Amino acid sequence: MQELKLLEQDRDQKIMERLPDFEARYAARFDCGAVYKMKVVLLSEKTGEFWSASSKDTNCRYSFKETLPSGRAWFQAKHTFTDYPTGIRYVGFYHEGKDTQFWAGHFGAKMTLASVILDFSHVAGLADSCDGGSKQS
Repeated sequence: MQELKLLEQDRDQKIMERLPDFEARYAARFDCGAVYKMKVVLLSEKTGEFWSASSKDTNCRYSFKETLPSGRAWFQAKHTFTDYPTGIRYVGFYHEGKDTQFWAGHFGAKMTLASVILDFSHVAGLADSCDGGSKQS
């Protein structure tokens, strides 16, 4: 599991008007199916284990599960949070996979490019300062 602290308590909440997008790519083995799971939770404070933390707002949790047949194709899980409450400070991101034949060892789903994508284009001046202020013409 990965946890991400979005900003300090005294920072500008305006930055958090748009929360990050989450995505990951996953696939099964060519010779065995797989089950892939992804979970993301948004929290206003860090209270122990992310997954056992109670959040009354269902807009603060996302989970995804897919069973894949054997093959070589890659798939993408992607989610953007909307209508979440103010005061979000932490993101918990977790994904896992296992094969469908219960082989011994590490034969689960293949996973890559798990990403938390922050978009600051809505904050005046911040997007320019992130790339050193360079503008292309």
